[in-house]
Amino acid sequence: MWPVSDEFLEGLKYSGRMLTKVNLYRGPTLIASDIAIADGSVAVDGQSNVRRTLNLSVPDPTLLDILDPYACDVRVWRGMLFGNGIIEWVPQGLFRVWDVKYSRPGLGIDVTGLDRGGMVDTDEFIRPDVSPGNSSVIAECERILTDAGFPGLLDETGLPDTVGQRIVWDGTRWEALNALAASLGSSIFFDAIGTPIISPDSPGLHVWDVEAGTTGVLVKTDVAVTREGVFNCVIAEGEHPKSNNPIRTVAKDLNSESPTFWDTNPNAGGFGHAVTKVSSAVWNTQDKCDRAATRILARSTGKVRSVDLSSVPNPALEPGDVLAVSYVDGTEEELVVDSFTVPLVGGDFTVKARSKRTMTV
Repeated sequence: MWPVSDEFLEGLKYSGRMLTKVNLYRGPTLIASDIAIADGSVAVDGQSNVRRTLNLSVPDPTLLDILDPYACDVRVWRGMLFGNGIIEWVPQGLFRVWDVKYSRPGLGIDVTGLDRGGMVDTDEFIRPDVSPGNSSVIAECERILTDAGFPGLLDETGLPDTVGQRIVWDGTRWEALNALAASLGSSIFFDAIGTPIISPDSPGLHVWDVEAGTTGVLVKTDVAVTREGVFNCVIAEGEHPKSNNPIRTVAKDLNSESPTFWDTNPNAGGFGHAVTKVSSAVWNTQDKCDRAATRILARSTGKVRSVDLSSVPNPALEPGDVLAVSYVDGTEEELVVDSFTVPLVGGDFTVKARSKRTMTV
């Protein structure tokens, strides 16, 4: 979660006055500040290469000439106004204008913006690119991003693993970046201020209490329980860079209290067996295979129980955050945030989340 004060979180419970700020830029140059918007939202999806997507409705027709998809960037903040007049701002993203639509008469302008992930997505390797084998995984991610024009990767993994061999990248930059990040059990993305980050996927302690009742923030929940797309065994495969011997990890859900427990007897009345295989030339050590398999397994088994939470908007949330949810009937559970949409003017705030799983593999 983006760092906010306790007063900010407390203010969410009591419908503290929320504000929105939208500025326009060309490069680092501010070209229009505090522009008025009629409506808007920021959709945040932790499973997408484009983590943040902006939609704006701008009533001022004089902004049409600068709201273009060629070089215009939009920075958005949500803020809470406290009784003492202080505003605490939370960034919502740095977006390149991607689409602009308008109609006459009236010239209301509808704008779609994508975070920097959209620009990396369209900047494929012009020719096959070779990774230095002795480079660290972090340095190789930094090299690929810098070549696309986005240096300054922030490493939150602290892992020193090297790439281990010369790898030819012949697909998209995101295919390379995601494979490298998975080898560290991590995700790579652009954050709410446009900084590229590689961060471990392991859910930590809960960051927000979502409680029902008159003093809580929870409005309603919709729960889905499914087997679709859920695996309780992940086989990750790679290859040793020198001996060419296969490297293999078989990660199973071995938590006997888990609803997706891998029981040796599928007829015993449990979940049974659901297996998926994944492979990458990047996973060329046992540690890398282990991390990738465990990461995919934890994400998959959590999807067996998914929850859509409607609550008061919390613009400080991030995908991967853990919520402590308390229901009206007194039951509690911890959920991991996958995606949500922050309204910029008004409207519903729905969080899509999955069960937090403590894996025994």
